[in-house]
Parts: sequence; C-alpha cells; structure tokens
Amino acid sequence: MTDRRIRCIFYCRATNLHLLLKGKVMRSKPFGRTLLLCVLFCSNYCYAQSFDITKAQFVEKYNVALRVDGGEQIKKCRKVKDSIACEFTDVSFQKSVSGFKALNLANGRFDMATKLLLSEKNGKVSQIILSGDRKDPMNLFHFVGHLGSMMHALGQEANKNNDLSKELLELGLTRGDDDPTIGNPKTLIEAYAAIRCNNQVSSVTTTIGCVLEPRY
Repeated sequence: MTDRRIRCIFYCRATNLHLLLKGKVMRSKPFGRTLLLCVLFCSNYCYAQSFDITKAQFVEKYNVALRVDGGEQIKKCRKVKDSIACEFTDVSFQKSVSGFKALNLANGRFDMATKLLLSEKNGKVSQIILSGDRKDPMNLFHFVGHLGSMMHALGQEANKNNDLSKELLELGLTRGDDDPTIGNPKTLIEAYAAIRCNNQVSSVTTTIGCVLEPRY
C-alpha cells in the first residue's frame, strides 16, 4: 500500500467519508465540501498513473480550448503541498452575471467558484480535479463549460466534432435536489480519461466536482 493511499484513506475516515463511500448521505453542511471532494479524490484509493502531458502542456492546451469555447483562462498556478492549485480569470463570468442582471434574473455580487487542482507524477499530470458550485446558475454553467473545454483539450481527436452535451449530461452535473440519484458519483470512461463527478443535496453542500484520471 502506497503512502499516498494510506494518507488518503486515513483522511477520509477522519472526516467520516466512509459513510458517503457506502452511499449514505451526511446531513451536515460544515463538512459538505470536504466530504464531496474527498469522495472524488479517494474513491479509487488514489492509485494514479499519468497522462502523457506535462503541467505546462496541459495548461497551454486547456487555455486554447477555453479561449475557443469563450471560457475563462487560467490566470496563475501555485504549489500547494503535493498538488498545484490554479485560478481562473473571471471576465466572461462577470459578463454572464451582467446578462442575468439585465434580465432581472440575478441581483448582488457573484464570484466565480471554479477551481483547478493538478497532481503530478514523474513530471507528468497524474490527476485533475475541477471543483465549482451550483449555488447560482452562472457558476453552474461556467463549471459545466470549463469541464467541457477540459474534455476537448484532453481528447482533441476524439471530441473534434462533438459538442459533448450527451457526455456532460451523463455525468449528472445539473442534477437538482429532487433527483433520486444525487449524491451518487457518476463515471464516464473515455479513451483519453476516466471522469468521475458528484454533487450533493444543497442542505449538505452546493459544491460540485469532477476528477479526471488517465486510463490504465
């Protein structure tokens, strides 16, 4: 058993995540975000191979896909313990906020919640975690769009003529509280990656997240 797997399992148990892994939902919001991301990160006990791409190459490809799709660009990345945390600009996000306000569908200040976390192994990207929030439609739409751009970046040939609407729907990203499957992770296996996403009832957390790992 690797040190990474041991740390991962210990952390999950320490936060009672084993209840979620068994399909039980904790109705306690303080741990909601931590629990959801830990489910995504530890569901496969952290056995990670690597994509055939470096961090710099991934960021470049992802930014190209985001630019084509009208999404945000990666603004900066920084080392956080064993991972790399990346932040996005929010120009197009604030434009969408203005659009919703013009239609009297939103009021107040909104900040983009989409974040990116990368792990590396032997100089190559080994795991990608995209997290966001579904507390408002602007954040949900941008999260879904950013995931779609990432899938285009990783599977350029496979997704060249595909808008990915079917794949994104299969991942349950827009599930609401009344969906009987909410809280159960959805997995999509593609030639370029294994993608696992989850969200919870809003009384637990409105955080939404996906983990992408290489096929092996």
